[in-house]
Amino acid sequence: MKKKANKPGAPVNAGTTAEKKALRRDTPFKIRYKNEHLRAQVLENAAGMRILAAVGLFGLFLCFMSFYNTYKDLYEKREIRFTDMLGLMDDTVYTVEITERPEELYPSYYMVKMGDNALFVTYISDDLKRLDETGYVKVRGVLRKFPENKQDIADTAQRYFTENHYYDDNIKLKERASTHYLAAVTPPFGEKLTEDHPLGLVFGLTILFVNALCIHWTGTLNVIRHLRPACGSVRYTPEEIDEQAELSDSEWLPLSGIYVTPKLLIGTQKGMAAVEYGDVKKAYIKPKWHTERKNKYGSKHDKYKDYYTYQLVIWTKNHRKLIMCDSRSIEDSIREMIGERCGVKVTEKPKF
Repeated sequence: MKKKANKPGAPVNAGTTAEKKALRRDTPFKIRYKNEHLRAQVLENAAGMRILAAVGLFGLFLCFMSFYNTYKDLYEKREIRFTDMLGLMDDTVYTVEITERPEELYPSYYMVKMGDNALFVTYISDDLKRLDETGYVKVRGVLRKFPENKQDIADTAQRYFTENHYYDDNIKLKERASTHYLAAVTPPFGEKLTEDHPLGLVFGLTILFVNALCIHWTGTLNVIRHLRPACGSVRYTPEEIDEQAELSDSEWLPLSGIYVTPKLLIGTQKGMAAVEYGDVKKAYIKPKWHTERKNKYGSKHDKYKDYYTYQLVIWTKNHRKLIMCDSRSIEDSIREMIGERCGVKVTEKPKF
C-alpha cells in the first residue's frame, strides 16, 4: 500500500534521523527526489556519472600534461651550460638574451656574447631589427654542430675566440664551442608534441574516446535531464514531478520505469520526462536491435545472441519528442492506459 502524499510545500517524511542523514549524503543534487523509485534511478545514473567523470578528467589530465610539457620544452627559459651542453645534438630549446648588437663574422652567422662565453647564432636577422629598436631581444633555438662542408665557419669562430681570449683556460671547451652554433629556430608545436610527448596525448585521447562511448552506451548523461526534466507543452519542476509520484493513487510500472499518476505520465529511464495526458498527440513503441555475448567458449556462430529494447516514444502537441522508457520489456497495461487517458492509440514500429 502506497503512503499518503504530503501536502505541497510540506517536507517529506524521510524516516529516522539516520535515514535523513543518509538521504542527504547519497543524493548528489540540491534538488532532491524523495520518491524511492525516482531517487533510485537518479542515484544509479549519478554513480556512473561520478566514475565516468573521474575517468574523463584523468584523460584530460594526460592530454594536458602532454601539451604542458611541450609548451615547457619550447618556451621555458634554459640557458646554455657550456661545460655540459655543447656537443649534445638533441632538440633542447635554449634561450639567449641579446642586449648588444653582435658581430656578423660570417654571412648570417653572428657571434653573440653570453657573459664570459660566446657562440655563433644564426637565423636572427629579424630579431636584430627588433634589437635596434628596443635594445633587447630574446631568441630561442637549438644547438647544432657544423657539418664538414662548413669547417671554414668553425675556423672563423676558433680565430675569434683566440683573438678575444675566450676559453683560454679550457682548450677542449674552445674546440667544442667553435664547432657548434645556435640555430634560432624552434620545431613547430605540433611536431614537438607528437615526437617528444605523444604518450600522454595518445592515452588521454583514447581514454576520452572510450569514455564518450561508455557515456553513450550507459546513458549516464541522463543524470543532467533529471535536473531539468523533459516536458511537453507544460514544464514541470523536479519537485512537482516528485509530488505527483508520491500521490497515493500513482502507479509504478517497474519493467518500463514509468509512473502513471492522476495527471502525468512520468518516464525515468532516459532522463526524467513528464507529460500531461491531454498533451499527448502520438505514441508508439520503437524496438531497437542489439547483440550480446552469449557463450564465451561457444563456436564462432554461437557466441552472440540478438535481443531488442523497446522505447515508448511520445510526441506532444507542441511537437516535442519524449522518450519515456528504454527497456527490454514494457507492461501490456501501458498501451491500454494511454489509449484510455490520452485518447490515442499506441502503435508499434516494425523491427528491422
